[in-house]
Amino acid sequence: MKIKTLKISSVRGIPREWPTLDVGEKGMVIYGPNGVGKSSVIDAVEFALTGASSLFPETRSV
Repeated sequence: MKIKTLKISSVRGIPREWPTLDVGEKGMVIYGPNGVGKSSVIDAVEFALTGASSLFPETRSV
């Protein structure tokens, strides 16, 4: 499986106006200062692939 784009919504720490993110052929680097949503992006990908969240397990259900 290869992820080509990310469209994230309804995830803690991700503003509603976040754009669709393109993932390049070699992947994607996520960086920035504390509190901007880096971990939330990873949590959204984890939840999409597994149906579970290790970052916010008590607030998620399938």
